[in-house]
Amino acid sequence: MLLRTTALALMMSTPALAVTLVDATVPDVILSVARDFGTASFDNLSNGDPGIKGRIDDVTYYINFAGYKDNRNCNSIQLEATWEPTSDNTLAQMNTWNRTKMVGTASLNSKGNVALSMWVNLRNGVSAENLHDSFEWWEFILGDFKDFLSE
Repeated sequence: MLLRTTALALMMSTPALAVTLVDATVPDVILSVARDFGTASFDNLSNGDPGIKGRIDDVTYYINFAGYKDNRNCNSIQLEATWEPTSDNTLAQMNTWNRTKMVGTASLNSKGNVALSMWVNLRNGVSAENLHDSFEWWEFILGDFKDFLSE
C-alpha cells in the first residue's frame, strides 16, 4: 500500500511534459515542415487566398489554408497537386483510386485536370511529429498516384 501511495504521489508531483502544438495560425511552421520534403514558398493562390507552393520530387503541389475568417485562424490545410489529363484519365479511374486507397482523394477538377488532394485537420493543434507524419503520407501518395496514373 505504501508503494502505491508513493508512486501515486510521485506521478502527481511530476510536471507533465509540455508538447508544443502546431496549428494553421502560424503558417511559417507549416512552410518549414513542407521544406523538409522539398522546396516550398509562400504564394498567393489563383483565387487570391494566401497559400504555399511546394515541390516534392518532380511534383508541384499547393497548400491551401481553410476554415478561416479574414485570412486568419485557419483550422485545416488541404494539400493538392494537379496534372494535365490524358485520354486514360477518366472518372472511373479516379473512382478506382478512391475506392482502393486509404489516403488522398483523386478527382477531375472543374478545369478537367487530374487532381489529388489530402486534408489535414489542425483544429486545436497537432504535434510537430504528427504534422511531419502527414507530410510523409503526402510524399508517399504523390509517388503512388503518379505510378497509378501511368498504369
